Amino acid sequence: MIAVTGAEMARLDRRAIDELAIPSLALMERAGEAVYRAIRARFPVRGQRVAVLAGAGNNGGDGFVVARLLHRAGARVTVVLAADPDHTTADAAHNWRRVAALPAIHADRGGAPVAAAQAAIASAALIVDALLGTGFSPPLRPPYDVLVAAVNRAAAPVVAVDLPSGLASHRHDQSEGAVEAAVTVTFAFPKICLCQYPSRRFGGEIAVANIGIPESLAEPLATAPRLLDAQAITPALAPPPADQHKGSAGRVVVVAGHPGMAGAAALAVKAAYRAGAGYVTLAAPEPVVATVQGWVPEVVGRPDVAPGDPLFDAAVGQAGVLLVGPGLPAERASAWLAHLLPLARCPVVVDAGGLAALAAEPALWARRSAAPLLITPHPGEFAPLAGATVAAVQADRLAAARELAIERGCFVCLKGAYSVVADPDGALAINLTGQPGMATAGAGDVLAGLVSGLLAQRHAPGLALRAAVYLHGRAGEVWARDRDGRGLLASDLIAALPVAMAEAARPAPLRHTLLRWLAR
Repeated sequence: MIAVTGAEMARLDRRAIDELAIPSLALMERAGEAVYRAIRARFPVRGQRVAVLAGAGNNGGDGFVVARLLHRAGARVTVVLAADPDHTTADAAHNWRRVAALPAIHADRGGAPVAAAQAAIASAALIVDALLGTGFSPPLRPPYDVLVAAVNRAAAPVVAVDLPSGLASHRHDQSEGAVEAAVTVTFAFPKICLCQYPSRRFGGEIAVANIGIPESLAEPLATAPRLLDAQAITPALAPPPADQHKGSAGRVVVVAGHPGMAGAAALAVKAAYRAGAGYVTLAAPEPVVATVQGWVPEVVGRPDVAPGDPLFDAAVGQAGVLLVGPGLPAERASAWLAHLLPLARCPVVVDAGGLAALAAEPALWARRSAAPLLITPHPGEFAPLAGATVAAVQADRLAAARELAIERGCFVCLKGAYSVVADPDGALAINLTGQPGMATAGAGDVLAGLVSGLLAQRHAPGLALRAAVYLHGRAGEVWARDRDGRGLLASDLIAALPVAMAEAARPAPLRHTLLRWLAR
């Protein structure tokens, strides 16, 4: 499944109408029915006061369909109009005529009707927001601004039609000025603003409804970001061959750790093993190696080794992947990268101190061999790599990740709530797994190790990175079962990985269903 902008969705709607001969009124009816079904599955209706807020566009027409169906089910419906129904789209006008007998408040006329609309919203047991759709661009204008403010003051739950009113479908940096929905029923494909914070917080639970637009119509949208689900990563979880041994399971060489930062190395090493790697070697100061071996006795230590050591270079030559950076000071990471990047004949994963070294010494990029490079920065690490501020990166995470991946010819995971993965060819993916308790020290080291362990098994770099990001978040969700999510330690993610991997290896079909997982 992909995430789209409002403009892209409008083109898909038009193609469905023109090329597939799907009547536009049929699409509107299906949209309204989907919202109605979502409401009936979650809220009592019969005898309840429901305020349906409708605007001038087709979003308002969807709302009229919802109003008609709720009235038929026994709800006490009041329609609040933000525009003259005689000046709506043709399809919306058609559906207005079908509910014109219902109580209606014409808030577009100002004065007393606006006050009546505010009172109806305040007294409702349920609010349906069909004011503004995917074509909206800020700012809100009267009477929409007044109605959105009234909705957000109300105690009733809000069900948004396609998008919470006030959100711009093509942006994800909005932190105010939109309806705060409990549920958003979005049509055909999720909208980009619902898949990244801070705009994401307005959507509540996201339900993606099939209204009859086939996914095949979206194939030309090559630049649209893909949404990661278990089906997308199952090739990385195929059962190993029966005659596998530790060498064929994959070798990882890790350069990580420093006195006081042994935990970062330990987390990365153990995650690599949990991902399925058969043989992991750690180059670190002797006290770090001793500490890590006390926690992960399976690791092969190379204490106090320096760049250029011939025995260590031999191990590098046998490796399936190199990981540089967790718990490593930038100056040490710089020396290691200067030596390993031209030497590498396998994928190189760079995190933490390695990222600081790349930012401080841009000449290191030019020392790379042809081996794939994968980087896993959080926004604070990403910004100096891109020559930008954190605020600029967060304002458009998708564009930032894509531009750096293309410019540097590397695979990028821009971490954060709903991490973004970008390939050197510009392909994008958004990961939707995870939970807030994962914002804890060491979680990034676990991800770096997990990526490395999957790469060591000779999976394609893009697949390995996507699988690692998905499984990392899923492990956080597995741990949070029967908990509220707080109190998670990075090591808990490693313990939960086997369950996350087993569940992902047998995914249930998720397409065109009510995707509760999308709201995590």
